[in-house]
Amino acid sequence: MVIMSLDLKNVLGFKELHLDFSYPKKLRKNTIGEEWLKEIPTFRYKKVNVIMGSNSNGKSSLGRTIWSICLFLRNKESSKITRLISDGSKEMIIKIDYVSHTGGKQYVLNRVAIMVTKKEKNEDAFSIKMHYSYVTLRTGDTYESACENLVVKAIDMDYLECLNIISHSDGWFIAMPITESGFNIFSTDLKKNERAQFSKVLFNVLKALDPNIESVSVSREIDNAYIVKYDDGKNTIVKKGDKISDIPFLSSGTKYGFIIADVIYALGNHNNGLFFIDELFSYIDSDLEIAMLNLMISLLDDCEQLFFTTHNSEVLLLPFPLHTFTFLGKKTENGEQAIINSVCASDVEKRNNVVVKNLYDNDYFDISPDISKIFEIEELFKHDKN
Repeated sequence: MVIMSLDLKNVLGFKELHLDFSYPKKLRKNTIGEEWLKEIPTFRYKKVNVIMGSNSNGKSSLGRTIWSICLFLRNKESSKITRLISDGSKEMIIKIDYVSHTGGKQYVLNRVAIMVTKKEKNEDAFSIKMHYSYVTLRTGDTYESACENLVVKAIDMDYLECLNIISHSDGWFIAMPITESGFNIFSTDLKKNERAQFSKVLFNVLKALDPNIESVSVSREIDNAYIVKYDDGKNTIVKKGDKISDIPFLSSGTKYGFIIADVIYALGNHNNGLFFIDELFSYIDSDLEIAMLNLMISLLDDCEQLFFTTHNSEVLLLPFPLHTFTFLGKKTENGEQAIINSVCASDVEKRNNVVVKNLYDNDYFDISPDISKIFEIEELFKHDKN
């Protein structure tokens, strides 16, 4: 699954937000490589999307929104989408264009619009209507040309009827900090013949994060469990369903290694087409974060896409195309409504040989946090002393 565009209105913290994940011009040099559909190289998409922004500017909200859309399309549960509505007195609108790989050389561009309104007499009841269009992609298609050939299949249709037409079955992998609800669980569920490979991935990740780890092996007694052994003789068993925050002997950063290993294993085996990795490296050395990001990118295959949020500005030194970097800007006041803005680095600078970190350091993207309130604290104490 590849997201080509996303429009959000009245969704979580987003009053109105438009994100474009296509790019129109083929680059002579692209260190990411093959940012297009394998069988239709004229159909270009941003395979890697590094998303940055200061705190409370929507990075995690974007991940939750994409996750909820995927769950809604596949599981057909209204609660997955209604939980996103921000202002219950107004309509919520979600529009998404995405490509699904239907097998062999065939891809389909899907356009879905979801409109949600609260029913006046019942606070917990919602009206959900949908539009749906699609087109099977052909040799020579671009995203722009395919959009002109979309075939309308549903307009203002009840969501259950529309979802039965769409038959969404694409996979995804959403990984968020363990402080986020529902993500503090070791949820790896593998068949017996898959566990040995995962344990090797897990060992390499944990060893990089903590040199004191001596080995990782598959438990023979407990199903879907792994034994982590340390060089001082200690060991711990981590099994499916365990809380990651409760794993003993490990630092905060090393505990995240269990989630990171799960992501890398899924990427390497192409188990999911869409990956949203949200701030898993806050407690991890910058060089290790960059190394693991590069590894994740190298494992991406056809019709796969990675979203990666970070606060680490060193990532901006990587020689990726400018269109890789999206910035969610600080909330600005528009009357009484706070607005989250987005800007892609390629919208600010057209030359692809520019180091994005230089633009970031000069606040070209208007995402630097307001630090004035911090300095006011010092003045508060000075005033009290006087």
